[in-house]
Amino acid sequence: MNDQDLVKRIVVELEGEKIPKNMSGYSYLKTAAMMSYRDFRLANSAVTKLYRELASRFETTASRVERCIRHAIETGAARNGVKKSSNSEFIANIADKLRTEDGLI
Repeated sequence: MNDQDLVKRIVVELEGEKIPKNMSGYSYLKTAAMMSYRDFRLANSAVTKLYRELASRFETTASRVERCIRHAIETGAARNGVKKSSNSEFIANIADKLRTEDGLI
C-alpha cells in the first residue's frame, strides 16, 4: 500500500475517533499509526522508541509527543463519551484494524 492511501485511511480512523485536527497530537498519532502499520512492534512493546522517533521527526521531545498524544486521545474520548484508551493501545488498535483489513494479520 502506498503512503498516500494509508494516510487517507488513518485520517478516516482519527476522524471517527473525533481527534481534533488542530492538535499536535493529531499529527503525532497520524504518523505513529503509519509507522506502527509498517512495523507493528512499535505500537506494542517499543512505544518509547516510537516516541523518540516521532520526536526526532517533529523536532520536539519524546515527553512532549507522549503528552500531546495522550491529550488528543482524551479529547476524542470525551467527545465520544467513551473510556480513554492508553496511547499504545489506541495506536495499536488503528494499526491492527488496517492491517487486518489488508490481510496482513
